[in-house]
Amino acid sequence: MKKHFAAAAVAAAYLLSGCASGNTFAPPASGGFGPGASAPSASSLRAAALQRFIRPNSRKIVVKAGQSIQAAVDKAKPGDTILVQPGTYHEKGRPCPFKWDEKCAVSITQDNITLIGESGASPVVLNNPNKLAVGIGTGKAYGCKSKNRINGNYIAGFTVTGFLDSGIFLSCVTNWEWAFDEATNDKVYGFYPVFASNGRLDNSVAVGAGDTGFYVGISDHIRVDHNVAYDNVSGYEFENTIDSLMEYNTAYNNTGGILEFIIPGDPLERSANNVIRYNVVTENNNANNCTGGVVCTVPPGTGILVIGGTNNKINNNKVTRHILYGIALTDVCTAFTLTTKQCKALKYNPLPEKTKFANNTALYNQYDLAWSPQSGRGNCWNGNRSKTTIPTKLPKC
Repeated sequence: MKKHFAAAAVAAAYLLSGCASGNTFAPPASGGFGPGASAPSASSLRAAALQRFIRPNSRKIVVKAGQSIQAAVDKAKPGDTILVQPGTYHEKGRPCPFKWDEKCAVSITQDNITLIGESGASPVVLNNPNKLAVGIGTGKAYGCKSKNRINGNYIAGFTVTGFLDSGIFLSCVTNWEWAFDEATNDKVYGFYPVFASNGRLDNSVAVGAGDTGFYVGISDHIRVDHNVAYDNVSGYEFENTIDSLMEYNTAYNNTGGILEFIIPGDPLERSANNVIRYNVVTENNNANNCTGGVVCTVPPGTGILVIGGTNNKINNNKVTRHILYGIALTDVCTAFTLTTKQCKALKYNPLPEKTKFANNTALYNQYDLAWSPQSGRGNCWNGNRSKTTIPTKLPKC
């Protein structure tokens, strides 16, 4: 019940906050509930939010409890909407087009498919008794060439649980949105868009990932907003990503709250022009029980950690009660313990440049603000509330 309550809460926030502007849907104009009227329930708010994804002129394919979601996807044509009724679904699975050695419970390979779980009052659960790797996967191939690109993908209203790799996975898709979904106890990632562009991941919940709850990698122009991440190793990541926005999210009880970095060896080694703002990041002090990979190096008690990159902005976040760092900046070579030879062999600048930290509240952490080592040019701090810093005086903007 806990995770469904969290999803209902973010659904209510979506409709009532007026903060849902983006590349897809916006809430109706606020008119109040009127004299004598009662406020709508969380389930009705969620149902109304999901209805906004249903295009009025699209063909509808309905999936009832006990039927196959994949069978409906196979029948669909670009522009169709698949409506999945409440219930728990199990799929036989098939090889993922982007990972042939792994199986997806549901695989989407066409443009412009909308997949909606009608989970207003009762959940639509995609469970994994068959030991499949991925819950819902969209993509034709891993990596992104023009022939592989999918245009348009919308997934909303699902609880995807217990998969051996990722709950919801996307590769090489532009113009997409995932919203009001829950990824619970998926072994590696909750949500995993990669080689993606012009997308949005919002009003969703990630819990229990052995790597990252909300991961965005090798992507551009992505908005991650109004989500909740807890009990993961890393709550949120921007990895090798540019021109993207992370705002109005909550991270608590992870090992690390929010990470932004360039990982050596990945395609498109870059991090630039990203904005991380208006997030609440608190008490991310869990032990690091990682399943493998670079996230294993994240120390418990890390709020927001920025590693390398150029012209990134971290503004107006509230970061509290971490046993190590509130908001920290470092370089790639230090973070990944590269040797001098390895560092010199990098094909990009490993140092952070022109990173701006402004108007954040970082309090009750062991070190509220940290820059270690003090490498890179043009990094600055302005208007932040803090008590403990490394060094004791940080350069002003």
